[in-house]
Amino acid sequence: YSSIILITFFIGIATQDPTVVRNLISIQVIFNFILFFLYQLLVVVLDDPTTINIFGVSSGLFNTTITINIVSSFVFIVEVIIMFYSLEKIKEHIKPLFVIISLYIVVYIGILILDGFLFPFIVSFFQPEFGQFIAGGVQGKLILGIGFSPFLLAFMILHKKSLALFIEESFSIRLLILPKRKKLIEKLRKVEKNLKKIEKRYEEAYNRATFYKDLFTHDISNIIQNISMSFSLLERNRKNQEKINSKKSEGYFNIISSQLSRGKSLISNIRKLAEIDKDEVELKSTNLLKYLSSAVNFVKESIPQKHIEIKLETVEKQITTKANELLADIFENILVNAVKYNHHTVPEISIKISKANLNEVNYVKLEFMDNGIGVQDFKKEKIFLEGYKELKGE
Repeated sequence: YSSIILITFFIGIATQDPTVVRNLISIQVIFNFILFFLYQLLVVVLDDPTTINIFGVSSGLFNTTITINIVSSFVFIVEVIIMFYSLEKIKEHIKPLFVIISLYIVVYIGILILDGFLFPFIVSFFQPEFGQFIAGGVQGKLILGIGFSPFLLAFMILHKKSLALFIEESFSIRLLILPKRKKLIEKLRKVEKNLKKIEKRYEEAYNRATFYKDLFTHDISNIIQNISMSFSLLERNRKNQEKINSKKSEGYFNIISSQLSRGKSLISNIRKLAEIDKDEVELKSTNLLKYLSSAVNFVKESIPQKHIEIKLETVEKQITTKANELLADIFENILVNAVKYNHHTVPEISIKISKANLNEVNYVKLEFMDNGIGVQDFKKEKIFLEGYKELKGE
């Protein structure tokens, strides 16, 4: 123990950095914590009736050792703080180097004497019977201090420059226990930043869940509405005619069948969306006009009660882009909304397809124009922001 105090003394003078001494204290404390858990494990093992204890070691021995380690760590920290505090006070009031060196040696011996009294005194409160095994006491520590003093004197003579820097520079006692305020603030900022990242991830997860819910609700609502309407038309056809028009009925059944297929596809797509991250969506070469044509047919078949005019303007008959099967849902939603939010008897939709180059990357540009109610100008920028949502009437 006397050598550990001496080494701590050496490191403090050589580095002039209280954080290094604090790290040394931390290592000693961490080591004692490891021993604490190791001894606790040994106590549990020895107390287990199934354990074969060939040496007859009592678990109480390790309980005592645990107490000694805890007291030892506490006393070590207190004595190191007192030692460097005393060194700081000496260099504040004493200027001659020889006197400072002499007093530093006295402080070292005094710390060991303090340990010879303080350690047995504290231990006696927890393990009174152990006091008889502590050898040396104050007298023993005094002898050790005198014995180690020549090494301390030799160190300060050989490292006069380090000693001079230690005397000139302030050695913060607060930093022996706490990190620098700046570092502490940086750590707190990192913690805050990590918390914000976690909060953002949870918010994104919530927004995705809300998006899936809204997408499912919106599309399922349309599907149910179309199936319900087809059944209503079939029922009306049955009541108004003795002989059911097989061609019309077949058309209604086709609508119901397509809507059921769309429902299955929707559930499948939402399941895929829920299982993959946005950055991991797999894109492949896709025939854009094929999906667009399918969406146009779907809308016309889904809403047979309305005459819908859809015009397509494209410079090429074959357009390939990077996408996936969800592209069909995008087109369907755009076209369904163009009809849904349209007060005209004949909804008119114009689709213009062209190519664009942005930052040396080729894109396909699609413009959907209709005679519906439109979107107010101040909302146009907001609706394309991630997570934007607004309640709207049916």
